[in-house]
Amino acid sequence: MGLWEFLDSNLFYQALHLRIDPENANLSINEYHIHFQKLVEAGYNLPETLCAMILLSGLPTNYFALASTITQTVEPANFNMSTISKQILMDMDLHATRKPLHPQISQAEFGGQFSSSVNRTNMIKCGELMLHLGHQCR
Repeated sequence: MGLWEFLDSNLFYQALHLRIDPENANLSINEYHIHFQKLVEAGYNLPETLCAMILLSGLPTNYFALASTITQTVEPANFNMSTISKQILMDMDLHATRKPLHPQISQAEFGGQFSSSVNRTNMIKCGELMLHLGHQCR
């Protein structure tokens, strides 16, 4: 099979069109690994850096900064599927556990769980003063 037939092959096409779902990042990245393994089994050994770049291209558009950071900070010798997968998963895990501060500030200002005397500075610091008042930070 020549290069053009390879590029038109179903496995390669599918690998190029996979997308990483932030809600199921592990499964999405595993799909990439499975597709690349199938390509190897079919006799097509793609360079590791190309596989890593294809993986990065599957990130949602709102993760452009992550892709840019990875390409600028990962050393060429370490630019492989394993390293890139770990970087993506770490960042997506961080996004999943991070809570926006804005709703917490609004809740404090409008007398939600926190007392109405709590101002923005106290909410942002969310430290000893909040604990002293008997409130816990979220």
